[in-house]
Amino acid sequence: TMPANSVTYTYSVVGIDPTTGAQKFNVLGTSCLPDTECVSYPIIIAGDSYAYFAYEWSEFPTEYLYPFIRHLMVLRIDSSGNYENIHVWDYTSDDIDLLDLGVSMITNADQGVLLTWSGGAGGMAVTAGSSVSLVSAPQVPGGDQVVPVLQAQDGSFIGTTCRYCAPGYGTIVAFDASGTVRWIVPNDTP
Repeated sequence: TMPANSVTYTYSVVGIDPTTGAQKFNVLGTSCLPDTECVSYPIIIAGDSYAYFAYEWSEFPTEYLYPFIRHLMVLRIDSSGNYENIHVWDYTSDDIDLLDLGVSMITNADQGVLLTWSGGAGGMAVTAGSSVSLVSAPQVPGGDQVVPVLQAQDGSFIGTTCRYCAPGYGTIVAFDASGTVRWIVPNDTP
C-alpha cells in the first residue's frame, strides 16, 4: 500500500476470519522509501501450517550511490497473527543491478520452506521454525536457477530451470535440501 500524500510503500500480510470476513491481523513486512527497492513474492501456506511471505528490500548506504545492499527476508505467520521476521540473506551489489533476486519458495514438508534465488550468483536456503540454513543451490549446466515445483515423498525436490517455459524447454532437476542434484532431464519441464 502507499497511503495518500505518503512517500513510504508498506508491505503487509492481512489475515481474514473466513466465517465473518473480518480482519484478524495485519502484519507489517517492511516499509520502503520510493528511492529504495522493495519486492514481494507470492505468499504460501506451508506444511507446518504457517504462512510464509518472502520479500526483499534494498539499502543505499550513501544516498543514491552504489554499491547497495539487498536484504532477503521471510515473514513466518501463524493463524493468530503471531509472526517472526526471518533474515535469510544479504547481497551487496557492485553495479547498477536493479533487478529483483528472483526468489522462488516451496513448502518443505512440515518443517518450513525451501527458497531459491538467482540474483547475486544465486543461492538456496531452508527454514526450520524461525531458523534458516544457507545451502548451496543445485548446480546445473548453464548455471541457471532451479525453481522448485514440487516435493517428492522422500523429501527431495523436483524443479525446473525455466520458470515460464512451454513443454520441451528448460530442464527438470531433482535435488535434495542440501542442494545435491540427483538427476537431470534436459529439454523438458515438470
